[in-house]
Amino acid sequence: MAYRKAQTIRVINTIVIMKNLQESFTFTQNYQQALGKLLLESSSDPEHLKFVLDRSCTAHCVEVIAEMSGTSIPSLQSLESYVKFLNETVVRPGPESITGQVKDSQLYFVDDGWSTIGVADLVRLNGFSAISHNLNYTFEDTDVKKMTHVGRIRSEFEKEYLKEVSDHGGENRKGWLGALNLSLRRGAFPIVSIEIPSSEFPEKIGKHSVLCIGLDDENMTYFDPDELNIDRYGKCRDEEQISKVEGKELIYTQPVNRFLDRMTGEVLHIFTPNNNQEQKRT
Repeated sequence: MAYRKAQTIRVINTIVIMKNLQESFTFTQNYQQALGKLLLESSSDPEHLKFVLDRSCTAHCVEVIAEMSGTSIPSLQSLESYVKFLNETVVRPGPESITGQVKDSQLYFVDDGWSTIGVADLVRLNGFSAISHNLNYTFEDTDVKKMTHVGRIRSEFEKEYLKEVSDHGGENRKGWLGALNLSLRRGAFPIVSIEIPSSEFPEKIGKHSVLCIGLDDENMTYFDPDELNIDRYGKCRDEEQISKVEGKELIYTQPVNRFLDRMTGEVLHIFTPNNNQEQKRT
């Protein structure tokens, strides 16, 4: 009885906190770990909450796109639904993972992180266009029919855009800047996959998502939802030359060559509903 009462109190506290935060919480000004710190005491499973929020980078970037563009994704429009979405999507490995029995969701994979194809389908349901693009492939290597079949592209606009942006793919990473520059000029929001060292085990490399918002000859400007994005480099942090842009928003700059070194090649080019309609008319 006491346990059930405690659980009920935690649920009520969580709802109250969520409602109070709804008006003031912004994804552009809060790191992905922030909700965990605010909700840990009221959570029925704080360890799991911390686990999923530590891995919420891609979803966080999608929310930032919604904030920056003045749009919304109904399934994620409240903090309560956002946390519920993460809890249901991000699978936490348990003892059963040793035998390979953990089931991946359609959006998040235990070993590889977020599925850009799954995220693309999520935002497409709400009027967005999304191109799941691997910059490691050249235009000649890009099979549009196959990419459509697996869901990297679906609409005619997405097919045409992939053909255009894949001109910048291939082994020469400097060419990748052309793809990001094209998307930024077209008003798209490119979510870029990068490699980062683990905060707990620096020798272990993991994947992370950031949102590119600006590019010039010298620097990449991007939104990074990770609170440890600089500190995780330890003694090498100065070499990475990552700088926080002054202001409340979590905007950073890094020399383009350093940023390119961290890229995996996976990019999710997202066009918002308003921008999507403009693209269809051109």
